[in-house]
Amino acid sequence: MLPLRSHSQHLQLILGLGLVLGMAFFMSGCRSYPNCRTDAHCQNYNQGTPYCVDRICRACSQDGHCGRGQRCENFTCVRIAGYCEDDSQCPHPQRCRDNRCGAQCLSDSECGAGQHCEAGRCVETPECRGDGDCADGMICRGGRCVAPPEPPRPCADGQMRTINFDFDQFTLRSDAIAALEYNMACLRENPNRRILIEGHCDERGTHEYNMRLGERRAQAARNWMVNAGLDRSRIRTVSYGFTRPLDNRSNEAAWSRNRRAEFRFE
Repeated sequence: MLPLRSHSQHLQLILGLGLVLGMAFFMSGCRSYPNCRTDAHCQNYNQGTPYCVDRICRACSQDGHCGRGQRCENFTCVRIAGYCEDDSQCPHPQRCRDNRCGAQCLSDSECGAGQHCEAGRCVETPECRGDGDCADGMICRGGRCVAPPEPPRPCADGQMRTINFDFDQFTLRSDAIAALEYNMACLRENPNRRILIEGHCDERGTHEYNMRLGERRAQAARNWMVNAGLDRSRIRTVSYGFTRPLDNRSNEAAWSRNRRAEFRFE
């Protein structure tokens, strides 16, 4: 049978237990997550925040606390933008350079055959930049030397060209000669067709004068074509004077359009 303890002994026992609990409470610092004094406190919590920073458990306090491709930002490990370990982790056609996605190329040597580096990308090297880079009879189009397109056949649209005259004149100008040469090519493409040449004038002058001037203009065109080898029997001429204007305005722009000879297949 245990001896009875005196009142003073009971009091000492209670005080001793209180002292032990108090010391334990003091040593713990009244901690509860996420409060801490050391990293060990945080690791004991096992909450994925193993580092004690300013008495708060954090995921990191420096980049070295984070995994590959991560950095410490606001005590949290975040992915590094553009981080990579090989080209497959970069958007095409970028390449992984020093663990960062970067340019596809930095020099021509990083590109394949027939390519060069331009603005960080491998692009096809053009065969030519102008017609002078191509062989005789070839032209440069889209960076390639190609044969020139076939010229359109004369009168492919069935239309011959109109010629124009200076004021009060029926002499053929240089631009009229070029148009007549085109019309001759049209007629060679259509050897069995006849043509009508219409002479026209602007509104200035009398009706009778302009009818004669229109006829002279049509005849001037006819004579040139006959001298160029066209059978006269294939040509008919007519004058309309100022009765059929292309432009009804009364100004020089309109008059210059109306002084003309037109060519039509019959």
